[in-house]
Amino acid sequence: MLDPVFVPLEDHVRHALAPDEPRVLYEYLRVCDEVAWETRLRPRRMLYRRVFTVLMGAISDTANPTHWRWLCLDNIYRPIQELHRCARTKSDLREVRTCSYHVQQVSEALLQVRE
Repeated sequence: MLDPVFVPLEDHVRHALAPDEPRVLYEYLRVCDEVAWETRLRPRRMLYRRVFTVLMGAISDTANPTHWRWLCLDNIYRPIQELHRCARTKSDLREVRTCSYHVQQVSEALLQVRE
């Protein structure tokens, strides 16, 4: 199911292995969208949950450079948006709201780092 470049890109994003190369994040998101396009709804939701978790991990990891964490925060709307598109039940929508809530919490924490 997953493209062979997906997992190495995922590691690069999660651990900021190339923090001065935002193209790595954009490539990861592009590959994810390509994989999702070719899958059914349930695996697509699982994939976007995985992407959300990777980005949240990168944002929350204080060992990652702050600018990388901000870049991930700036792009976390993408998996949330796709999860919303895939939502079919109240439970799915609740999951999207929970994701949004977690983003709000982590962004407030990241704003404190900036100050």
